[in-house]
Amino acid sequence: MPGFFPAVLVNAGVTLLLTGASAAADEASDRQRLAGDYFVGASVFLFERTVLAAFAPPGADDATLDAGAIVLAREKADSESGSVALQAILAWLEAWLSLEKKTPGSEAPPGFDPARRHALACLAYGADPEVSGGLADHVALGGAEREACIARYLEARKVWSGWLGSYRKSPGAPAPIRAAPEGAPAEDEPALHLAFAPTIDEADQAVADAVRENGLFQVLTDDFNTNLAMPRPVTALLTQCGEARAFYNPDRGEAVLCYEMLGALVKAAP
Repeated sequence: MPGFFPAVLVNAGVTLLLTGASAAADEASDRQRLAGDYFVGASVFLFERTVLAAFAPPGADDATLDAGAIVLAREKADSESGSVALQAILAWLEAWLSLEKKTPGSEAPPGFDPARRHALACLAYGADPEVSGGLADHVALGGAEREACIARYLEARKVWSGWLGSYRKSPGAPAPIRAAPEGAPAEDEPALHLAFAPTIDEADQAVADAVRENGLFQVLTDDFNTNLAMPRPVTALLTQCGEARAFYNPDRGEAVLCYEMLGALVKAAP
């Protein structure tokens, strides 16, 4: 379902990737759509995955955190606002495959290798075989592997359900009551906060400004606060890091998405 998600997300990709291109030519228009899907979907995936690390025990590996993003996105897919993440992630995986065919050998962002893409497509198929059947065909999942993907997703859902269970908010119900450290926000205040740090790099600042102005990460932050009580005050921090990364810093309670990583996503989807 590439290209099918709310306009606020499409506009974020458009602002960064589509400026100056001619929409008159079908091929150029298709490439623009794929590039927008790639940037937006990858950004959504990294944001969700990095914030979810706050709920995982220390030492949770990368594959487990990746699976958490798919599990949470699938769980929220039945609501209009909650379907944003799943639609964006599926569109990204499809765009990733398509763009690779159009520009074979192009450089991928750090950590975005074919093996990781295959594992994510497997989980997406396991989460909803009917919706992701085309994606499974695209990455050539065989019959036996598709069965294994379903089992892999169910196991990931079991693990993450255990980690997230006590933090879930029921519609209209107060947040779960927990002992809060001194100085922490009140239980009824959103515990995930979004922050954009300044940067001296003009290209990074352009990416930061476009994403902030289009509300991409604010939508995701609000969605987290609607559905989950964070285990501690957490800041989703977009900042300059010196390298392309996305990581959780447990010492500071920061889910960090580096401007360099966003820039790498832009370059990977020319």
